[in-house]
Amino acid sequence: MKLRLLTGSIIAVHGLLRIIFIEKHTDSVYDSFYEIIPFETLLLAGSAIFPFVEFFIGLLIVFNLGKKGALLGGFIISLIMSAFIIASGVYLGLIYHAIVIMLLAYLYFQQTNANRKKIIL
Repeated sequence: MKLRLLTGSIIAVHGLLRIIFIEKHTDSVYDSFYEIIPFETLLLAGSAIFPFVEFFIGLLIVFNLGKKGALLGGFIISLIMSAFIIASGVYLGLIYHAIVIMLLAYLYFQQTNANRKKIIL
């Protein structure tokens, strides 16, 4: 339970900080990824939407709502962001995403194993 709260809080705060500094975040994303994604509108829209999705998923994990869906959604978003980080060569951001991916995977498989035990018993 404490690990779920910690993971959800990390994700929610990360998203919230990006929301608070949205202009700086979108400029940073544009500067890093404009060579990879040629469509400026898609790039700017994605960089503005992802922090809100990240914040919402973090809250879902903290409040234990939509358990599997929230964990899986957070996992997929972190994988997508990791792929973009690797493609752009900004490897420092991988530290956060690697930790989050490991925590989400652990929580997801812990949740799955708990459900299997309930079915068997």
